[in-house]
Amino acid sequence: MARRSLLLVIACLLPACAPDFPRVMRIDDSFDAYEEAAILKMFEEANKTGQELIGRDLFKYGGRYRDTDGFDLDDLGDDVSVIYELNQPDRNYQYLVETGDGDGTPLGYGPQNDVLVFAFNMPQVDPEGFICLSAVLAAEIEKWRAENPPEEGETRDPIEVCADPSFPMYLPALQSVVLHELGHVIGLGHIDDKDALMYPYSNGLTKFTAIDKGAFCCLYECLTDRYECPYQ
Repeated sequence: MARRSLLLVIACLLPACAPDFPRVMRIDDSFDAYEEAAILKMFEEANKTGQELIGRDLFKYGGRYRDTDGFDLDDLGDDVSVIYELNQPDRNYQYLVETGDGDGTPLGYGPQNDVLVFAFNMPQVDPEGFICLSAVLAAEIEKWRAENPPEEGETRDPIEVCADPSFPMYLPALQSVVLHELGHVIGLGHIDDKDALMYPYSNGLTKFTAIDKGAFCCLYECLTDRYECPYQ
């Protein structure tokens, strides 16, 4: 029995032993209708990749989700997969930052069950359509600038802080963060390549690139050999 169990464990480390897809994901009820539509487009984008690589959707929309007692870290361990919107840097956020991998001010967090979107760190849009920054993110940038003076001849754009924190999140930035975190949900780690969606720092991409698809094929048996595993 022990030997058989060992063989099963070894077998499930191979690409062919993929988890069940599609994964059912819900969307936090605090997102507005425009944000919900933007996130659903990222489900579609992920599913295009899934159909190309394994012939199956990767995600299925499970509808809206309302956490009646508010988000807490124990929600990450339940059986419901949700894209949560966190609107203030509370103790949960501080804990994740302190125990994280040191990638700087995070915009999102994606364990293999849930996705957290730190809305207070996201770029936003003012009534005239210009991008402005949340007070939290602006303070982080000002702190970094103070610790890293500009080099000779370098100029830095002024930081525009949103006067009204109720402005909606800048949707392309939201989409980029969500798809990156969905990559973590399906098992992808960070890739040290600026041309990859799974690059640890936000680069604005809203599609899985050939590099990301290669990383996916490191984990699962793909229908095509078009994409090379970047870890080999």
